[in-house]
Amino acid sequence: MPPQAGGGSCTPAAAGYPYASLTYMDVNGRAVNTGAYVAGRAGAAERADLLADVTAYNDGEDVVSGDGLASQAMLADGTRVSARRHNDYTYDEGKPDPDTDYHLVTTTTVQPWSSTAQA
Repeated sequence: MPPQAGGGSCTPAAAGYPYASLTYMDVNGRAVNTGAYVAGRAGAAERADLLADVTAYNDGEDVVSGDGLASQAMLADGTRVSARRHNDYTYDEGKPDPDTDYHLVTTTTVQPWSSTAQA
C-alpha cells in the first residue's frame, strides 16, 4: 500500500496503475460498472472498445460468442499482455429431433485471447 496523504487518501505511483481497477457504485452501494487500466492506447474509442463486453448472436436469438473486457494477463514466460476472456457457445448437439431448434447450450469453450501475443 502506498503511503497515505492527509485525510486517509493515498496517491499511487505511476508503476501502480497497471494493477488498478475501478468500480462504479449506485446509491445503494451495488456495483453497476467496472473499468480497468489500459496502457499504451491513444484513442478514446479504442479504450472504450477494450473495456467493453462484446457479444455476437446468430439470427438475433442465440449468443454464439462473447469477449470480456481487456485486462492485464501474464504469460508463462512472465511477459504481460492485454488479453480478453473469449467464450464460444455451441447449441443443440445430440438433439433428439433434428428438425427442432431447442436453443440449449451444449458446449461452452472459454479461452484467453490477446491481439498482442498468444495468451
